[in-house]
Amino acid sequence: MVLMDLPREAVAGMRSSTEPYAAPGPHRPRTLGTTWGVSETGAAGPTGNGYGDAAGHTVVAIAGPVDAGRVIETAVTTAAPNMRAFAAAAMELLGGRSPNPHRSSPRRRGPKLEPGSG
Repeated sequence: MVLMDLPREAVAGMRSSTEPYAAPGPHRPRTLGTTWGVSETGAAGPTGNGYGDAAGHTVVAIAGPVDAGRVIETAVTTAAPNMRAFAAAAMELLGGRSPNPHRSSPRRRGPKLEPGSG
């Protein structure tokens, strides 16, 4: 089996929804000659994942001139606001402006969002 052009062995023994699992993903686009790669793994909602992570838990990782990763915990069970928060976290890691006023640095947990926010 090949996932994202990664052989199964590249993620063997890794638990999904963690920084080590997310980290290999962004590195694959480098083989295509791109500058940046972005990876995300987690549970957008409405339920958590099979590893016990709640909805709103994800890990975003980037690779390029700077490599970074960040765990996000929104405590929101609605998928759409979670996906927006995950995308904003990726943009923040890439150096963009996040629409979220509660910015935090890479590798820190993101802000808790109120249900229905976003």
